[in-house]
Amino acid sequence: MKARTAGILSFLAVFAVVVAGGAVVGLSMDQDTAPGAAPEHVELDNPQYDADRLTSESSPGTADIQLDSDAFESHVVVHMGGSATKRTITPLLNALVRDGHNVTVISDGFGSQPGGPVGFSEGAVNQRTTQVGGSQSELSSALETAHGLISIGVNSYSDEDLNAIGSFVESGGRMVATVEPSQEFALGEGLSEVYGELDAYTEPGYVYNLEENDLNYQRIFAQSGGDSMLTAGVDRVVLDSATPVQASTVDERLVPIDGTELSVTRAETEKPVLVRNGDVALIGDTQFMTPENTQRADNDVFVGNIAEFLVEADRTFDNAQEGT
Repeated sequence: MKARTAGILSFLAVFAVVVAGGAVVGLSMDQDTAPGAAPEHVELDNPQYDADRLTSESSPGTADIQLDSDAFESHVVVHMGGSATKRTITPLLNALVRDGHNVTVISDGFGSQPGGPVGFSEGAVNQRTTQVGGSQSELSSALETAHGLISIGVNSYSDEDLNAIGSFVESGGRMVATVEPSQEFALGEGLSEVYGELDAYTEPGYVYNLEENDLNYQRIFAQSGGDSMLTAGVDRVVLDSATPVQASTVDERLVPIDGTELSVTRAETEKPVLVRNGDVALIGDTQFMTPENTQRADNDVFVGNIAEFLVEADRTFDNAQEGT
């Protein structure tokens, strides 16, 4: 009985100390606050999430991807990197197929897409998966009859692929390569050689804008500069996560709007996120043509321009190669 009484008294003593401590803390916090007034809150400086800095409407617009081209039944090869999904290319492929062009999709493997990279019928899109150790690579085979090539986040190329791309571009084929910031740390076999073939390259880091952006600070706006082919009719494009790109000769570019900064320097930058040199273009983002992003800014016009660029190549074929 004495032990039980002692335990109860000990508990009450601890409880009293805790209550007293809470009263002291409450008194110290409220001593400068008028009776009945709400306590002051702490302002956190997180400009990247400041809604006042967002310029886009929260609801998406509508996408209208059109091709204004006389080209007929051109052959476009879409080369998908391992991290790409069918959403990455669906709007572009829809536009190409709707306009009567032939499309070959080559995938380097889709971990999250066991049913295939794209949900189109075999008659509309020829789908292939990269074969290792075959007598001829799927890419080099497809490029023999192609007018345009677009690569989406591809990390590596074989020597055979490099030779095929070089011959493809030299014979008048057009190529658009899209990359993402993470590829800076995953330069696979042949990727730097491809940049050499294209006379274009990426730069370290990613760009962001705390002052004016689309939904978050990494979704930047870019605007056209230079000769307008890919950017004809485009005021602004939204890029989901962009890395700077450069080329030895630049005929056309997309540059970030004022206030955009580079991650590796934290300084404002005007480095382009798209460069075109003749029949070759390099874009520092892979997500700008997903269904949801084609509804932002002028992305739908931009994707339509890319499709036109790819199908209008004036490529010279050998007699044995001509056709699809």
